[in-house]
Amino acid sequence: SMIGGEEEMDVVLGPGDVLYLPRGWIHQAETVARPSSVPKMEGVRDDHSLHLTVSAMQNWCWADFLEMLMPEALESAVASDKSTSLREGLPKNFVNY
Repeated sequence: SMIGGEEEMDVVLGPGDVLYLPRGWIHQAETVARPSSVPKMEGVRDDHSLHLTVSAMQNWCWADFLEMLMPEALESAVASDKSTSLREGLPKNFVNY
């Protein structure tokens, strides 16, 4: 992950390792040769790797919540008898605001 354009961490995972990244962390996985510091495991081949990303919070963040809430809030505000400001015409050149 990168914070302010800087790489936050660079890790090499071995067989059976798991890395938890909090929601929203951008990551990139790649298969690399087994570092000499990681012992060869008997019966484990080094020629393939699997990267699996699992999300337990898919489509349930503040943006998703507001995206669902705002149309209903806007509809309610427009239908209200207490204010007509949202039903007024747009000002001249409103696109250039």
